[in-house]
Amino acid sequence: MAVRIDAKSTKLSESTKEHIEGVCAKFDQFFDRIVDTEVILDTQAKHRHATSVEIIVKVPNQRIVGKGETADNNLFKAVDDAAHRVESQLKKYHDKLVARR
Repeated sequence: MAVRIDAKSTKLSESTKEHIEGVCAKFDQFFDRIVDTEVILDTQAKHRHATSVEIIVKVPNQRIVGKGETADNNLFKAVDDAAHRVESQLKKYHDKLVARR
């Protein structure tokens, strides 16, 4: 699964990109028909130490969005928070589809 990463007003290192791709690769465990995954990273200009991450996962007929924010400049924590929210939503979506069968 290809992951599109959009970093607004920041430069990403290779280790950060690998961490994001590794986190997003785990989404296949929860739902196997993922169409697209997009990660948007933003460091707010007003608050130099605030970082927000938004993960958008597209599945058939649905968009699942998870957001993570940190007050300090800890990008990995924000990515993990957003990924945790997406994982729980993917579990709910999968269970909902299985219950309808």
